[in-house]
Amino acid sequence: MGAGKTTFASKLVKKIFPNTNVNSPTYTLINEYSISKKTDLSLNFQNILAKNFIPKEKFGQEKFQIYHFDLHRLKSPDELEDLGFEEIWGKTGVSIIEWWQIAKEDLNLLPLKIEVEFKTISEYERTIIIKSTDIENFVSLKNLWEHSI
Repeated sequence: MGAGKTTFASKLVKKIFPNTNVNSPTYTLINEYSISKKTDLSLNFQNILAKNFIPKEKFGQEKFQIYHFDLHRLKSPDELEDLGFEEIWGKTGVSIIEWWQIAKEDLNLLPLKIEVEFKTISEYERTIIIKSTDIENFVSLKNLWEHSI
């Protein structure tokens, strides 16, 4: 609690969708941000997506979505199915999942996962550790992190 997860998610969403109001999903469990035109994405993010993650023929034709989950209030993985979260995880886009551990089995099935861990150093200082086991996309992820976020 209070480590900066929602602040980080908010800044990430604002970097990708600069004109978007971002709220915490603590009570709604999920917030969805989507755009239908690539021009609403930041220019850096457009370039990185087009080069690394989205086929050129599809870029700009489909909505790009970010889903921000806060699973802190869930008590069991069964609740994920009841709420239909698996359907969302199967869509193209980015999912930011706070308190992801309850969904660990489902998340293991996804092709690309990045774990962001926050360690509180003091009231005003955090260490952020970013991990991924996706060797194939590592260079693209590093590029995305350095130039877009």
